[in-house]
Amino acid sequence: MIPSKLKRHFSTKHPHLVDKNASYFQRLLKSETRQSEKMTKIVTISDKTQEASYLLGDLVAKQMEPHTMAEKLILPACCETVKVLFGQETEKEILKIPISDNTISRRTEHKSEDIEE
Repeated sequence: MIPSKLKRHFSTKHPHLVDKNASYFQRLLKSETRQSEKMTKIVTISDKTQEASYLLGDLVAKQMEPHTMAEKLILPACCETVKVLFGQETEKEILKIPISDNTISRRTEHKSEDIEE
């Protein structure tokens, strides 16, 4: 962008930031970078929970049990066990696993489609 237009935009659209020095913007950039790194970690955790969801769906399907079994029995049992062994923080991670009956059903259908292919 042309410097004069950038300066005009900055002074008209962001007048509260005009008297800030360069170190302020460097800190702001560093903060944004840290935040994006945290989001990457959250996404990684999400991938792990999705994998765990597939594994739980597979267990339920192999036992030929209703899909609600994961939600009513397996998740509470896992939470209690993990809370005793590893603490409250790990229990919160276990609760992020998507295992509703509809989710388990979709996982089973997705796996059967892959097998058919």
